[in-house]
Amino acid sequence: MSVVLSRLYSTENYGDFSVFISVATILSVVVSARYDYAIVRSKNQEEAFSLVLLSGTIAVGVALVTAFVVGLCYGLRLKGLPVGLGWLPVYTLAIAIFQIAWNYCNYLESYKRITAALVSRSLAQALSRTLFGVIKYEVGLIVGCVLGVVCGCGVFLSRWKRTQLPSMSNVHVSLKQVGKTYINFPKYFLFSGLLNTFSTNLPILLFSFFYSKDNIGLFSMSISILYLPITMIGNAIGQVFYKKAAVWELDKSRQLAKHFLRFCALLGLVIFVVLWVGKDGLFALVLGEPWRTCGSYSLILSPWLLSVLCISPLSWIFDVLDKQKTEMYLNIAMFLSRAVVILGSGFFDFAFETSLFFYSIVGLLLWIIEGKVIFGLLDMRLSLRQQLALGLCVVVVIVGVVCRLW
Repeated sequence: MSVVLSRLYSTENYGDFSVFISVATILSVVVSARYDYAIVRSKNQEEAFSLVLLSGTIAVGVALVTAFVVGLCYGLRLKGLPVGLGWLPVYTLAIAIFQIAWNYCNYLESYKRITAALVSRSLAQALSRTLFGVIKYEVGLIVGCVLGVVCGCGVFLSRWKRTQLPSMSNVHVSLKQVGKTYINFPKYFLFSGLLNTFSTNLPILLFSFFYSKDNIGLFSMSISILYLPITMIGNAIGQVFYKKAAVWELDKSRQLAKHFLRFCALLGLVIFVVLWVGKDGLFALVLGEPWRTCGSYSLILSPWLLSVLCISPLSWIFDVLDKQKTEMYLNIAMFLSRAVVILGSGFFDFAFETSLFFYSIVGLLLWIIEGKVIFGLLDMRLSLRQQLALGLCVVVVIVGVVCRLW
């Protein structure tokens, strides 16, 4: 739908949306204190449903606090408030319900329902954004995003079987007990996830201080075209890996990890070749002439994006093995390095493309380091041939980006 939306909304509209969704994404990490991700680890269905109730209770509280803060900001008539800020509490609660339902379905291995919810969310978002764009509603991108999540929640919550929803009397595990049992999720996973989300959304928030809304809008479109689908694929694969690794022996989990790594590496190379060949002309043809520069931005970001595709699905092993503390340290390093790169680029007044290149290379290096840690946890030893193949892929991508831009 970006083919249509790029002709209905300006680069500035996309810039406003990217700021809103960056703030909303950060809130989505804390909204359930990450207890929703513990649902998959539940020992039985009663414990899983107790975690659903605990996550939902925390989410309602966070949404109410968000509504109070937003109302206070409007009441004080603060200047420079992000466009569409009033929709933030609604989105916060909706995305919490969506995440809780997703993880409960993953626990039940109800993958068809997950697929239906994702497709419904995408369709509702695309159609509503198109309608709002036709009537020139400037915050249509934001409202469409909210409506899409609400629609996905509706699909998740519809037609549950009795066996999938235990009655309250059968939920014998108290909320306090499950909260204590899975305390590592808010204790380490929350902070780690918050840092990771901050570092992922950091470019939007920090670049907005140094560069124009047009740059931010073009960058946002590049992210929409590439990063969001890549992370959706990664999340889908990662959810399956998380579920299986939580119950399988390490040997079987290691074999599954190798299979996923091989698949994602091949898919990533295909994506890179398309970007390398098409570059600006492909994006101008598909999205329209104002979005031509997205081709260069996407190519610059490709080393980082492809490393995300390959490694992020396997990062669930930190939660399987209760190594949230290790993941937290890695995310701290990722957050600090990205912040230094962006602030340094802005301070020295680098061109926007140069800032993106440094950001992309730093992201690639950090994901390689995280990959080595994951391989160690899985006791996954690659043969010399496999190591050379992966190393060659990395070199080809980086050299390809530099030569193509040159």
